[in-house]
Amino acid sequence: MRAGATVMAVATAFAALAAADGARAVAVDNVDPLIGTGSREPSIQRGGGAGATVPGAAVPFGLVQMSPETAPALNAFGAGYAYDDTRIRGFSPTHVSGTGCAAFGDVPILPLARAASAPPTRRPTFSHAGESAAAGAYSVTVGGVRVALTATARVGAMRMTFPRGRAATVLVDAGGSQNGTDRATVRIDPKRGEVVATARSGRFCGAAGNAYDIHVVARFDARPRAWGTWRRATGAPGAEGGPFAVRAGSARASDARRATGRRFVPGGLPAEPIRGARAGAYLRFAPGSTVEVRLGVSLTGVAGARRNLAAEAPARVAFATLRTRARAAWARQLERVDGPPGRVFATALYHALLHPNVIADVDPRRGWEPRSTISGWDVYRTQFPLLSMSYPEQARDVVRTLTRQSCAPRWAIGGRDADVMVGEPGAILLAEALAFRVPGIDRARTLAVARRTLEPPCRSSDGGDSGVLERAIADDAVGRVAGDPALRARAAAAVRGLDLAARDPAAPQGLVEGSAGQYAFGAPFAVDDDPATVARLEQVLRRLDGGPFDPYAGLGNEPSFAIPWIGAAIGRPDLTADAVARAMALFDATPQGLPGNDDAGALSAWYVFAALGRYPLWPGSARLVTR
Repeated sequence: MRAGATVMAVATAFAALAAADGARAVAVDNVDPLIGTGSREPSIQRGGGAGATVPGAAVPFGLVQMSPETAPALNAFGAGYAYDDTRIRGFSPTHVSGTGCAAFGDVPILPLARAASAPPTRRPTFSHAGESAAAGAYSVTVGGVRVALTATARVGAMRMTFPRGRAATVLVDAGGSQNGTDRATVRIDPKRGEVVATARSGRFCGAAGNAYDIHVVARFDARPRAWGTWRRATGAPGAEGGPFAVRAGSARASDARRATGRRFVPGGLPAEPIRGARAGAYLRFAPGSTVEVRLGVSLTGVAGARRNLAAEAPARVAFATLRTRARAAWARQLERVDGPPGRVFATALYHALLHPNVIADVDPRRGWEPRSTISGWDVYRTQFPLLSMSYPEQARDVVRTLTRQSCAPRWAIGGRDADVMVGEPGAILLAEALAFRVPGIDRARTLAVARRTLEPPCRSSDGGDSGVLERAIADDAVGRVAGDPALRARAAAAVRGLDLAARDPAAPQGLVEGSAGQYAFGAPFAVDDDPATVARLEQVLRRLDGGPFDPYAGLGNEPSFAIPWIGAAIGRPDLTADAVARAMALFDATPQGLPGNDDAGALSAWYVFAALGRYPLWPGSARLVTR
């Protein structure tokens, strides 16, 4: 990097994140998945919100993130885990890391060192003294049972060591999804040591149209001594604590009830009890047993779950080997970026590579992987440019996934568009892939879908003034890569029409998760360098830990991501150097080490760019601003 330069052109996009002097390949041993699992300020209204990161076992971009579901989970969101909790309700194979809404947490498996036939009202306890987490591995002692987890892309593996002299029970909860289930079915094959569970859930961020079916084949390495099933008692509402109707020796159970309720969000909507379909199985093993179970997971069907299990974690492959392979997969991906030493950077990069997830079953003939958990509004600013530059295979797969539809989705989860947040972020992702010249995509089709997404009937009209601004960013991004001055002029006119700079900077009216002071810098392409703009920038940068009602920046949320970098683009690199340094100090190597929700790696990717001293300020452009 040339001394004094503030903008660099990316000639070779995939080499652009070779770091500055003294950097080296990121070491897998520096990853600490417990970073970001807690909250220094719970309320999102006060600029907080837990990092809500997943501490469990995963491989890069895998469908499965085998991880604990804690209780009461007041700051857990899609991760299912809150660092301040002391109880565990199970270990499930599906999660979303960092989002401010609950999701997945399907078919949790709970070991108990006592006899039980249904989920207990009082969950077993754990402490952090008996907990450890690393890339591809997690372990904890819960209620006296030692649990170790690892994963492949589509299989979760769980080893349970029960204490001697006490009963050994394993509960498989087909109705235990975080947002409740509409249908839950379980079937036991005791001779094969197998439980097949199917659940229908969804309702991500309250969306009604993103229901998904999850299929889990749980194969145990030991035959149970006894077994049975439970389901929601007749007439009961399907609450997490029961009551349940238990059938000893039964091999099948099912239930159907439309799920209702929502989980607690500090500073957000009040909680309502989760109710829905409830069905599950219990298995009893010999006291003191060590029992291993492998969970093949599929969003297409039981046959797909079986294929995934056979392909990725057959019985002949030892648990320790699976764990070693998971760690090696992380090492290969992390080593692709050079960066500063230490746990904060390594874990930020790790978090940025948990999503987007593979969504389809194993098929070596396909040649690419359809993806989901594509958090458009969150990731277009940071995480997707990171993928486009350093992980182009994943960026290619995202583009191919988005362009299979006529209108690029806003927020893909569970293989469906949840249609949450505002604007047309799918079009921005496509423009960024074109700008960074991601290989292996059909450029003509990609541009065509991006353009179509910007016009009716694809173009949205919701979101208030935030929606107007976000649609303008999409227009400018696509206009840049298309060489279309009319699109860019439409974008500029929309931003001028909002006149955010003239508003009370603390006013949130018509704005999503941010204030007028923050959103005034939300479209960097429209920010000029006049003295009034510089004065407003100096004001908003006085603090960096604001909430959506504050006149200063809040680096824990996306509307403020660009603000520290604006100075370098308008001739005040001193403002950027100071602000980025102060923003980086908001991150640390503790469970409370993220200043807000990680949002599928978006916040962590911001830190990656900041530590490397450059940032993709203009969506639709391959230029990076530097500090």
